[in-house]
Amino acid sequence: MATKNKKIKIELTLKQFHDLLLLVSLGTFMKEGVDEVTGEDFRKTRRILNSLYRLAYKNGLDNLVEKIEDYFFPTTALEQEEEVIIDTFIEDSFWETLVTYLGRRDFFRFLSNEKRINLAKTRWLPECIRPFYREWEEEFAKHGLDRLGIIPDSDLNNEEEDKDTK
Repeated sequence: MATKNKKIKIELTLKQFHDLLLLVSLGTFMKEGVDEVTGEDFRKTRRILNSLYRLAYKNGLDNLVEKIEDYFFPTTALEQEEEVIIDTFIEDSFWETLVTYLGRRDFFRFLSNEKRINLAKTRWLPECIRPFYREWEEEFAKHGLDRLGIIPDSDLNNEEEDKDTK
């Protein structure tokens, strides 16, 4: 069984180290965001990233990391690389989450009360939810958010009454 303080060595090409540094930096961004919400201490994660920054700098990757006094920081080039990935991830997550929530909402509205209660107890949803997701995917691909709006409660109540009389 390995001990906590045992050191390990790995051999990486400069490209692999660059990719590792990028992955750890992105992971640190996410972890620190969670730590901020939960009140956890982010310093442990930051120390790991700083160790990699130091190692990158010592191995001549000054295009990725710069040293200011005794501290190491990502270069603008590395930060820009991170930003592209983060922006793409956030954009994709936004649409995926929106499609999922609206598709689930519509699916549960479609079900009888009994089926709705039974499915709400599980995290599993049947394959028949896919058309509800697809409908929103197609809507957003074609119109973005242009046709998304808030339905007044009175209109929503009328819609529910119409559904119950059918």
